[in-house]
Amino acid sequence: MKKLGNMSQIAGIRETEIRTGPGKGLAVIEVYNAAGLRFTVLPGRCLDIYDFSYKGVNLSFQTKNGLHAIYSPAEDEFFQLWPGGMLSTCGLANVGDACFDGGAHPIHGRIGGIPAHHVSVSKGWINDDYILSICGEMNETRLYGRDMILKRTISVGLFDKNITIEDTVTNRYCADEEFMLLYHFNFGYPLLDEISTVVCSGSNRQPRNGHSGEAAKMCAPGSEPPHQLFLYETSDLTRAALLNPGLGIGGYLEYDAENLPYLCLWKNPAPHDYVVALEPCNCVGLGRAAERENGTLAVLPAYGSITNRLKLGVLDGEGELRAFTDACR
Repeated sequence: MKKLGNMSQIAGIRETEIRTGPGKGLAVIEVYNAAGLRFTVLPGRCLDIYDFSYKGVNLSFQTKNGLHAIYSPAEDEFFQLWPGGMLSTCGLANVGDACFDGGAHPIHGRIGGIPAHHVSVSKGWINDDYILSICGEMNETRLYGRDMILKRTISVGLFDKNITIEDTVTNRYCADEEFMLLYHFNFGYPLLDEISTVVCSGSNRQPRNGHSGEAAKMCAPGSEPPHQLFLYETSDLTRAALLNPGLGIGGYLEYDAENLPYLCLWKNPAPHDYVVALEPCNCVGLGRAAERENGTLAVLPAYGSITNRLKLGVLDGEGELRAFTDACR
């Protein structure tokens, strides 16, 4: 502390607003720390994470749509408005294709477009660490029906190369509720490149469409069929990462699979839509109606809660990449 005029020299949280363009009026919370992590959180979009970089190197994928202040759950608007970003939360009533099941359910549900309320930011010393955190709640409700709440806390320490996302989903209704939840973590260039590889501790990998080839190896844009999907079954402590040995860095996830027994891998080598997504989930992404028929539609009891704690971080150097790969094996 004697070396600093202000802690904001090395770590802090800044609350801003987009002033122009299609994102005009959208609130943005920027977080940075002394390890070189820098990311933005969107209070108007489920406290999802948009930018994510480490020591100036971008890890996230962002669509050509960019950020829009407006949001529409209509099926034909999703591909025009979805911004991508590091984390896009999907659910809580639907994950996957749009469907009609006791009502209309848009692609990947509505939770990702719901603004947070009771948003708070904090920064300060806890014992020997300086903790930066953001908290908020999102309600997904329906007259004569569901009353679900997602409470999210995102936190990072002063020298951490990872952030923690802690979510508690509560069913505040008097009846059991079917629900779906998927964490859409999207990795892009330059972390994603033709020399990059995916490692995962999940087992029983299944291709999800006819042109899904090799899951682990990446390729140059346009050199493979687009929109490849794979499904892993996971258990216990699950690890998954996109590794770039040329840059000597990787982006990784680590979480307990108790409430998230599957991991979807979306590999899209299409030019301009060049992305790999690692997606912990409690479903297999078929859409609500098909998921029920498949026997994979989770149920949250009346007044019940579940908590998921996920770690999103960076591996730096050949040693860390090798150690993470060995841990996955």
